[in-house]
Amino acid sequence: MAKNVSKLQKNIKARANFSSSDYPELENNLDEIRREIQLSSEKYVSEILISFCRDHAINGVFVFGNMDFTKKVARKELPIRLIEKLFKLNIGNKNFIKDLEIFIETKLKETSI
Repeated sequence: MAKNVSKLQKNIKARANFSSSDYPELENNLDEIRREIQLSSEKYVSEILISFCRDHAINGVFVFGNMDFTKKVARKELPIRLIEKLFKLNIGNKNFIKDLEIFIETKLKETSI
């Protein structure tokens, strides 16, 4: 399975606009992350995930507000590579980044898996 995900991720390219339908594996990754969130605190999860994947930095308030989730993200125990890649490839595309962030926030707030 990991080899298939790697092949999919190698084919990811920068796009003009974000559309979740372009990245079906992203939804699967976020579902897995959401399952993990349900086992721990939901405090600052979007902020931690987005800031780490986008900037590889996390505000101290978020870190101390949810240390367990921060550790899992920073140690890459969760499937975040695709999210990191999307931020990196589209670093200059503010609309794409904004839409990706909104999608992540919305997806992580969903309660049913």
